Amino acid sequence: MLAHARVQAPRAALVQGAAERLPWASASFDRVFCVNALHHVQDKVAFLTEAMRVLRPSGQLMTVGLDPHTGVDHWYVYEYFANVLESDRRRYPASSQIREWMRACGFADCVTREVQHLPVRLDARAALEQGRLEKGVTSQLSLLTDAEYRQGLDRVREAGASAEDRGESLFLHADLRLYATVGTVPSLRQQ
Repeated sequence: MLAHARVQAPRAALVQGAAERLPWASASFDRVFCVNALHHVQDKVAFLTEAMRVLRPSGQLMTVGLDPHTGVDHWYVYEYFANVLESDRRRYPASSQIREWMRACGFADCVTREVQHLPVRLDARAALEQGRLEKGVTSQLSLLTDAEYRQGLDRVREAGASAEDRGESLFLHADLRLYATVGTVPSLRQQ
């Protein structure tokens, strides 16, 4: 990712580090953004604690990600690939849990809002041909064993063949929402 970032943003000050031990001095930033990454962090509370440390008074942390705990999202990946929804529910904390952790770390005014709605309709045959279901396309698919991944592809192909037998096309549907959870560092921190 760093190599890609160096090409895309050659003048950016890029630093490699761990979310649980951010490589910056205390009170260095006004904003910290964690976009589609919190579910990859092993110790989420340690990251939130570190974000609090590197933020200045009145600074803000914003995390953005899926919340598969809401029960409102639909995604063909969940439909055709076994155990992916259950895996996401283990990996992605609920927005309410993120707010609770933020408050415990000292953040104030913690709120969650839907920031993006992603309705998708893909022709299944085209999605397969264009590589939109390749294992590396999403972390959800990349975590599957090769056997689980093949079984999911087989389900898509079988459903597509069944639709074609009826003179129809199979469409893969998604109706996902991304949520931003924001917390603010109090302007006067307790020492």
